[in-house]
Amino acid sequence: MVIYLKLIQQKKIIMRIYVQLFLVFLLTFKVACQHTEFGISLNSGLFSFRGPSAEKETFILVNEASEDNLTCTNNPYGSKNGLLYGFSINLQLLTKRKFILGIDLGYENLRSLILIKHILILQDFGSFPPYNATGKSILNHHFINVNPYFGYSVKLKKYSMDFLAGTDLAYCLFAKERGSWVQEFDNEKQTITKNRSTIRIDFRPRIQSTIQYKKYGLYAAYSIGLVNYKSGYVGGINECYSSIIRFGLNYKI
Repeated sequence: MVIYLKLIQQKKIIMRIYVQLFLVFLLTFKVACQHTEFGISLNSGLFSFRGPSAEKETFILVNEASEDNLTCTNNPYGSKNGLLYGFSINLQLLTKRKFILGIDLGYENLRSLILIKHILILQDFGSFPPYNATGKSILNHHFINVNPYFGYSVKLKKYSMDFLAGTDLAYCLFAKERGSWVQEFDNEKQTITKNRSTIRIDFRPRIQSTIQYKKYGLYAAYSIGLVNYKSGYVGGINECYSSIIRFGLNYKI
């Protein structure tokens, strides 16, 4: 109970910092602005893990020797792309010389994918040979994300192109694995839902390009994570990092 209360308090502190950071940017823009733009964005894209521990396929481990008959995905960190989604609000300053300074605040569900190929059952006297299986596991990471950025805008007749660079400062609310598979020997569908929270903060350098027509914009972005999602694991090589390709729609209010 004490640990739970501490986590709640930690989340409140992080959220307060994010709100204060956003307000500081807002006040700075009001003081220094040449032209201030406020917008909302919807985004999707592809999320996966990279590094020695990220894999395309894995197996389900069923430990019948444990008291609770533990069932888990051996490695939920997939190198295959899953579909992400999110939304955000953004505020940016455009100077007379077309330089850009901005900040984006939003929510995202980043979903990675790994295929399930086998089932391994452990018992007190040993283990059975692996059973073949067909399925997949999706690891969902829910983030509050702040993206401060800078860049340059190029005017192209009726359109404009913005080239941006910045960083994602992402706070993980929670992470859950949702898997399903069909066992070959009985053709029965099985499912698993498991908490997989391992990190709180992810730090990701980011580049982005936006094409804008009047109030409407399309953008593409790439972020590469620098935080190891398996830093608390022991035994073997434990390294995997986030990789994000985003596509989005932006509307200026």
